[in-house]
Amino acid sequence: MSTASDLTFMRTFSGGDPEKIKKYVGMFLKMAPPSLNQMDEFSQKMDWKSLKTTSHSLKSQMKYMGMALGAEIAQKLENICAEESGTDEIPDLLSKLRSQVALAVTELENELSKL
Repeated sequence: MSTASDLTFMRTFSGGDPEKIKKYVGMFLKMAPPSLNQMDEFSQKMDWKSLKTTSHSLKSQMKYMGMALGAEIAQKLENICAEESGTDEIPDLLSKLRSQVALAVTELENELSKL
């Protein structure tokens, strides 16, 4: 089964401390959906600088959650916004990113329930 997240890094980073894992996963669960909403708004306004910044921040958070594909999509968004070239791809990339985050949220909530 394909997964959107992998807490291997987080377990190592936190020294396996369930409270630390809960803290960081909880922060991601709280921050990622509003970040995606902001990214949609920035895209609609063609505010590439803000979209680039938010993509960069979300990419970092996704790496902590082991979201390799999500981080890759965020990196593409970041690059497109930096170059302001290929901006027609942004809606599709945001849709893919939203799908990855939705999957990860479900997986991470499930992981939290086991801690």
